Amino acid sequence: MKKKWLAILLSITTVMAGLTGCGNSGQGGENAAESKASEAAASGTETGESTAAPAEGELVNVIWQWPAMGATGSGFQAVEDALNAMLEKDIGVHVTLEPALFSDLQNQSTLTITSGEQLDIILQVGTGVTPYVANGLIQPVDEYVEEYGAAIKEKCGTQLLGGYYQGKLYGIPTAYIDGESYGYMARKDILEKYNIEIDPDKLYTLDEVEKIFETVKAGEGDKFFMNIPETTSANMLHNAYCEVDTLGNTPAAGVLMLNRSFTDLTLYNLFETEEYEAYAQKMYEYAQKGYVSSDAATNTEDAN
Repeated sequence: MKKKWLAILLSITTVMAGLTGCGNSGQGGENAAESKASEAAASGTETGESTAAPAEGELVNVIWQWPAMGATGSGFQAVEDALNAMLEKDIGVHVTLEPALFSDLQNQSTLTITSGEQLDIILQVGTGVTPYVANGLIQPVDEYVEEYGAAIKEKCGTQLLGGYYQGKLYGIPTAYIDGESYGYMARKDILEKYNIEIDPDKLYTLDEVEKIFETVKAGEGDKFFMNIPETTSANMLHNAYCEVDTLGNTPAAGVLMLNRSFTDLTLYNLFETEEYEAYAQKMYEYAQKGYVSSDAATNTEDAN
């Protein structure tokens, strides 16, 4: 019965990348995970799950791992409450979001499952699914998407192909947008104080952003410094200074310089380009003008 509810939840979210079972065994380590996976295959159930259907009116609780950069803040609970206001009424499911550090997602999910704790949905980011599949930590979702996921197939289209591994579908890609966006976060009260209007449809250049910094710095003095969100710092160049394609998570293997041409297939060392030199010079100027905190290189405080 629980499979059905997880499948329905899958079909209305389209943001998770793996489906896991709920372990009840006290065993730990990879062998325990493999053992539980084998037992599940033999019995025709999910890893460690009970086959008993929930009582009439009883909510099915789904534990959903969620990546966090640090402290989640009060808004995190508000998101969970808003989800459950819909899910409990519509499909009888209560979702519990479990924050896990973004940099440690794989370790967190592996430890949780192998220790026997319940974990139903994980968000796999930054690593392939190979270790999850090899250790029996996730299961394919082909049959559930076929039965309940018409909306997933329509929304994802060819992007769904990215969720396959060895011929089986293990993940649902994020398909709410066909691109990435990065930028600076600004306090609304500060913008209003200096009558700064931000056009949400405009891509601002670094020179235009600097004019905003200059205005606020003049009024706020040492109380102001810019703060690039953690997910932004490595990608600011790509979106605000010049367009490149990293062909992966990092520019380590070379990049396509899309700002020069969309037909040039030459791989460039990003850090040897004139564009990167200009970007580095701009960041140096920011620091000299006091737009960057003097302890930015050593400050471990969360961006929020």
